[in-house]
Amino acid sequence: MRAQRIVALILCVAGGIAVRMLERRGVPAEVSPRPLLYLVADTEEEAERIPLTLTRVSDSEEVKVGEQMAAGCGLTPVHFDDDEDRRIYQYVNLVGLRVAQGVQRKAIPYHFYYIPDDDFVNAEALPGGQIVIGRGLLRLLDTEDELASILGHEITHVDRRHSIGQVQIELQSRKLGLEDLYALGEPGLRLFEAGYTKEQELEADRGGLELAVAAGYSARGGVDAMKRLEELEQPSPPANSLEDEMAQVPAQALEEYFRSHPPAGERVTALQKEIADNGWDATKPQRPLEILDIFLAARAQELDQQGEFAKSIALYKKALAANPSSAPILFGLAQANWRSGDAAETVQAAKDALLAGNRGTGVWQLLADALATQDPRGAANALGLEMTHYPDGTTMDITVESLGLRLLGADADKALADCKQLADPSSNALSADNRERLAWWMYRTGKLQDAEAILEDVHQSFPMDDHVKAERAWILSDLGRQADALDLAKLAPQNQGEGEAVLALVEWRAAQHGDADSSFAEAAAADPVWLEPHWAAHNYSPQAAAILDQLRTVELARRQKEKEEAEKARREDAAPQ
Repeated sequence: MRAQRIVALILCVAGGIAVRMLERRGVPAEVSPRPLLYLVADTEEEAERIPLTLTRVSDSEEVKVGEQMAAGCGLTPVHFDDDEDRRIYQYVNLVGLRVAQGVQRKAIPYHFYYIPDDDFVNAEALPGGQIVIGRGLLRLLDTEDELASILGHEITHVDRRHSIGQVQIELQSRKLGLEDLYALGEPGLRLFEAGYTKEQELEADRGGLELAVAAGYSARGGVDAMKRLEELEQPSPPANSLEDEMAQVPAQALEEYFRSHPPAGERVTALQKEIADNGWDATKPQRPLEILDIFLAARAQELDQQGEFAKSIALYKKALAANPSSAPILFGLAQANWRSGDAAETVQAAKDALLAGNRGTGVWQLLADALATQDPRGAANALGLEMTHYPDGTTMDITVESLGLRLLGADADKALADCKQLADPSSNALSADNRERLAWWMYRTGKLQDAEAILEDVHQSFPMDDHVKAERAWILSDLGRQADALDLAKLAPQNQGEGEAVLALVEWRAAQHGDADSSFAEAAAADPVWLEPHWAAHNYSPQAAAILDQLRTVELARRQKEKEEAEKARREDAAPQ
């Protein structure tokens, strides 16, 4: 221990001399106590590192260590059920392996792992070429060049032996050898939470940028990525642009990254100097991030659920600009348009989703729902015309939608007879889901008794299906059976606020207006779509929609009053005493 203190003192003295020399050279640096704090911390850690040079781990040993750690962290074997996660993983590996071509230690094979967690706003380098990056960090990037620089940073930590040094320090502190690695107790990424020394981080920045440039990427990528992180270090106002929306990352998720890395501003300055010193072209065009559409669409879906429909639709369209033929994005756009009340745009987006290959039940249902609001009497023909474009589109799901739309047309009586025949449980023609959907078309077109009869049969077969309880509550309330509807409404699932909304409807009809207002407020808090003026009219019976519209007006007035009172209180608090 005494020897380490002596080494630390020597390093401090040397550091003081170095600082004096840097002052004379005029190297730009932030004027703050931070450099001194880093110097003290670094000298203590470097004093621990010095003996490690005498027992340097071989490349083959390091690879084994990395493989053990990757397995201990659950990184191997790699398996993704989700197509998008698989696509992201493959893309990260493609870019990472391209960047790793320029490493110094050629005996180290590199493997890149993707953590599909929005709260993992970080990247880590385990020994032996095991590189980890989280979804939370990936969604902040705009270009492949930025990704290349970040992966290059982590690769450099391995290439310059920073990562294996971390493990050696931990093992040495516990008096363990490499063969006792598992005695660390799932060491994994936790070994690296404290981060590296400031000099190691800056070295990794420089080395990562050099690797990225050598692989053909723009030097600007590293600077742009670091500037984005620099902006996130500071508290920011609410997002006003699409770019700002993509930077909406939970502050808590960013704390770990900022805690384990030097201030981004210093790193930007160092990178800019590195570019100038090497004469790299920072104006070289950057490559698009080929997985950007995934993150744009994910954020668009979040905004949709928050009731920010205009922003959601704008981000979906930006995602489509990056991947025009994406069926999932087109379906998401159709859903956002429908929830925003724009039936015409819903029709177009649903048609585009069909054309892109999404022939699922959800797309046909959205298309049918939107067509019913556009031209009720001609909706069945319009859907039939769409069906002719897809020879494979002959499923029972489409038959149900066609029958439902016929209830709006001139042959409503014949359509009702066909619906009842098809929905007859003795025929076994329809699944429970399709019978529910057919009953819902009957409800929306005023065939209440028939709809209730079908749902009662479904309930008898599947008494645990809570969604049927919600649907029956809507129907029974329209039939005037408020007591029965109330019992079912209380059992309805709290799914997108529907349970609270139908409860509000029943309470209003039972003259319990105060309770109805409270229940509707809960529905709107669960899903802002209930505040959208067209939502009830597009999805529920005219009688129910009229009451829900009144409840919506009351809730909007309450929110406005609450906002005004909060503003008044803010002004009073800010006024001079």
